[in-house]
Amino acid sequence: MKLRLIAVVGCTLPWLLACQPAAVNEQDYIEVQGSGVAVAVPDRVSMVFAIEAEGQDLTQLKQRVDATTVNMLDLFTEMNIPRQQIRSWNVSVQPIYNYRDGNREFQGYQVSRDLQVTFDELERFDEILDNALQAGIGNLSRVNFTVADPSPYYEQARAAAVEHAHAKAKQMAELSGRWLGNAIQIREQGGHQERILVTGSRMMASDSSATEAGEQEIRAQVFIRYALED
Repeated sequence: MKLRLIAVVGCTLPWLLACQPAAVNEQDYIEVQGSGVAVAVPDRVSMVFAIEAEGQDLTQLKQRVDATTVNMLDLFTEMNIPRQQIRSWNVSVQPIYNYRDGNREFQGYQVSRDLQVTFDELERFDEILDNALQAGIGNLSRVNFTVADPSPYYEQARAAAVEHAHAKAKQMAELSGRWLGNAIQIREQGGHQERILVTGSRMMASDSSATEAGEQEIRAQVFIRYALED
């Protein structure tokens, strides 16, 4: 019985191999990359104020920074900025050194905290900045202009990317003497990418200066594989 089983298997294996379907040739295709851009005007701004104090006594420095932070929070509250639009970070401490003749001399400490305020009324930028700087309660360290809802702009950029890919693939197919078939695979490269084109920010309070939010690019990128036909 054992020999018979071996014989059956030996006869069956070639039969199974003969029944395997023949390999199907992969369809000719072309894969291209498409890029699209939509330009938006920022409608949200974030201002980050650096609250700093320098000296020898860490306890007093911390108290000064905390007091300034409270003053800024009160000021923004008086300007009808909701507390949920205000964010502060933990206090950081850095030693201060003075280098002279190759020697390092300890001078004290710098205690600092960043306070960020975000709002959608861009026309209030100058008002908020002027009040903060004139009150002498903080230095403006950076300004970020963004688009509150970039989704509609990204959809425009993605549509432009698909059109770009199709036009590129069609041209390449025609130059090669082929016809462009249907899209058989589409991949999107990551999420939306943003790039500031032109921005301006005012670092000092002045009645004669103004702030421009500039424009922002919303970018999309796709990879599309099209079938090629004769």
